[in-house]
Parts: sequence; C-alpha cells; structure tokens
Amino acid sequence: MTQSNSQLSAYDVEQEIGRGDLTIIYRARRKSDGLPVTVKVLAPQFVDDPYLVRRFVEAGQRAARLDHPNIASVYEAGQREDVVYIIREWIEDESLADRLARTGTMSLKQAVVIVHQIAAALDYAHSKRLMHGDLKARCVFVAKDGHVTLADLGLAQVQAGTDPWTGIRITKTAKSTGTPEYLSSERAQGQGPNRAADIFALGVLTYEMLAGQVPFSGTPDEILDAQIHKAPPALHTINPDVPVAVSEVVSRALAKRPEMRFNTATEFARALAAAAEGVVPVRASVGAKQPQSLKVWQRPIFWAIIVGPLIGLLLAIMLWGVAGWGERQAARLADVLTSAPAATPAARSASDLPTANSAPAPVVAPTQAETPVSEPSPSPTPITTPAALMIAEESPFTNLELARGISDDHQPVSAGRDFPTSSQAVYLFFDYQGVEPGTRWGHVWFWGDQQLDRSISTWPEEWGTAGRAWVFYTPEGGYQPGPYEVRLLINDQVVASASFVMR
Repeated sequence: MTQSNSQLSAYDVEQEIGRGDLTIIYRARRKSDGLPVTVKVLAPQFVDDPYLVRRFVEAGQRAARLDHPNIASVYEAGQREDVVYIIREWIEDESLADRLARTGTMSLKQAVVIVHQIAAALDYAHSKRLMHGDLKARCVFVAKDGHVTLADLGLAQVQAGTDPWTGIRITKTAKSTGTPEYLSSERAQGQGPNRAADIFALGVLTYEMLAGQVPFSGTPDEILDAQIHKAPPALHTINPDVPVAVSEVVSRALAKRPEMRFNTATEFARALAAAAEGVVPVRASVGAKQPQSLKVWQRPIFWAIIVGPLIGLLLAIMLWGVAGWGERQAARLADVLTSAPAATPAARSASDLPTANSAPAPVVAPTQAETPVSEPSPSPTPITTPAALMIAEESPFTNLELARGISDDHQPVSAGRDFPTSSQAVYLFFDYQGVEPGTRWGHVWFWGDQQLDRSISTWPEEWGTAGRAWVFYTPEGGYQPGPYEVRLLINDQVVASASFVMR
C-alpha cells in the first residue's frame, strides 16, 4: 500500500489483512491518538470506473452517518488521487464465521440473542435508506460478552446494476453481486439490494448458526440456481434439537417470494424468540424441582369444598336456561325448514369437545405451500360463539387464556376468543403445575375439523414443574373465517382445549 501511505498521511498502515471482490483491506493506526482502524481501499482495477468510485464513496459516506450500537462506526470515506478508501473502526471481536468454524453450531438461546441485535442494526439502517446487501457470517462480529457488531453496510450496492433509490444504471454490468449462499431468489436473478433480501440473508445466518451449515452449498452457479428454484431442507430435519416452531419461523424468512417473508428484521427476531421460548416459564423459578407453596385459594381443596358447590349451582342454572333457549331455537328452525330448500350445517355440539381420554386426531401434515389456499376443503362448520374451555380433572394445565399478541414482559395482548381474521398469530397462555421433566406433551391446532399443526416434544428440565407458559400458531396465509381450536396434550392424551372464532 505504498500509494495509500502517501495519500492517507494521517494513518500508519500496518499490514494487509484481506481481499474482497472490490477491495483490499488493511489494518492501520491513526497517528493522532494511536487508534486502530480498518482501511478498505478500492482495488486498482476499479479506480478508473467513475460510476463505481462514486457509489463506493457514497456508500461509505452514508454509512458514516449511521449511529447505532450494533453497527461498526465509519470514520471517513473519500478519494485522494488514485486512492479510493473507507476507514472504519477496528473490531477486535471474533467474526461469526470464525466462531462457527470453531464451534460448528450455536445454542438456540445464543442464536436468538445474536439475531435480535443484527435485526436492530438492519432495521435502523433500513430506516436511513441503507441496505446491507451482503449480510453474511464474515461481517458479523461477536464479543465475549455477547455484543454484536455489524460491518460493511451498503458496500454491495456499489456493484448493483441500478441505483436502489433512483433506478439509474450505475455500472456496466448488472450481474448478481453478494455471497451466493446468502442471496435471496430475487437477488440471484439480478435485482439490487433491498430490505426483503436483507431479511432473507438474516434467515440464512440463523439457519447457519443452528444447523452448522448454510441451506445450499456447491459451485456459485449451483447455489444461485438452488436459491431460485429449490426449497431448503427444513431446519429441524438437519438439527433435531431445533423445535419445529423455530424451523417454521426460519422457513418463512427464507421464502422465495419477498412478500411471504417478514416485514421487518425485528418482526423476524421477535417471532424467532417467541418460537424458541415456546413455553418457557415466566413466573416459575427456572430449574425448580418442586412447585412453590400455594396460597389457600390456590389449593385444590379450596375449590372442591368452597367454590365447587357454587359453580355447580351456577352450571345448573345455566343448563336450565340453555335448555329453554334450545327449545325455542328448535321451534324457529322447524319454521325455517318448512320454507327453505335445504338445511344449513349445524354447529358442533358439546359432545364433540375433546376429553382427557379421547385419542388425538389423525396426523395431517401442515400445508407447506407458500401461497394460501383460498377455499380449503372441507370448510369448517360456522358457529356463532366459541365452545367452552375444557380442562380435564387430571390436567396440569389451568387458567387458559387466548390472545392476539404477547407483550415484552410476556403478558397477553388483546385477549379474547372472538377475533377478526388476519395473519397475526394467536397465543394460548396457561398455568402449569406438576409437569415432570421428560414428560411427553404437545399442542394441536384445528380449523373446524381440519388439523393445521401438531407439535410434540418432551418437557425440558429447565422449565421446572410449575409456572406460566404459552404456545402460538399462525397458519400459512393467515387465519380464515370460522371456528378454531387448540388442544394441549400430555402423553398423547388431550387434557385441555380452548376454542376461538375468526370472523
């Protein structure tokens, strides 16, 4: 870097540390205070291209205006004669690529923490109209305390075929740029960087951290072809320790069509965290072997002796009222049938509700298509109100509560059982008591009589035997109108269920 030494006189260049498609990278030290820095210099063969030089300098100057704790600081970008350069902070931390090469995979907890910080950095950069464009493990740095720093934002836009904001062509070629393993289908077909492509790349990073490999490998042409035409293997099939819910979240981030992915990186990070936590206790002592001492009103004997008779009396009154209502409705229905050409489907009766001794429904694999089916068959029977909650006598799950969201402190948001249709998830919150580690348990989601999703696993020791938990689900394409039900299972037997209606 003899020319650079003369042009960048404020820095002492120590050594070359790498080369990329566009740049030569050096470690240097600022003379004024001895601060170590990274100097990226545009390779000599590109210096004569004025469009490329302009974009390189503009990308660096735009990055220099960013101020975020998870983004590497850029100090300076410019051109001095034949030296085109970007100077950013020197990062001592280990790159994610080196860490994965050393460890193979990461725990789900570690991956969630890293993804959360990368997502925060990306969303901040996107809000400033700066895409990363070449997000990969090599430009993510992880400190020993878990802090994440993201580097090299915007440099991939230097080679893009068109300016992402004006649409003006800025280079002589419009080939795909970036690292093939992390390119979305639209990037693989020549489109420039965009927010959806960055979210896709974050999905690949997540896949790599949990599986120990990227979704596709091979020659660059083979990888690009796969990115366009092939679905990656589901994450949980590569690493069986990854919950199916986490695998589904990552698969959505890796969808071929941009509109099928998450809207923001933070939305993906939150969905990943919720899926990873699944039913992590939020009120129990983590790892507790015995349930905590219960208040008098929390003990079963209190409910059996004091509250039980009162509930029985109320139920008797309700049943008497329902019987009278049923007789009146039957009379009205008879009047309608005398004039109507055909009868309408009846609502499910109380006898259709699952019981603790009922066998689980046959397993039906969830739909894997990226486009929702507009009129699935069979259609669910329409009902006016959700069926009653069911909790078996021996059920360890109590206090069931449905909601459309979850707060940062793990509380239900928009609780209820009658919701408008949307693509928003539905959460089932519940208390649990006396669930031993290793117990086989799960949850199954239905739309009418059609099974949507089934998740079976074993109860981890770290969740303890008592606490508060939740599960959630979002069907492909969002919720359609009709009745839904979620069943909680212990040893493949239904011990609790809750129903809700989408209108």
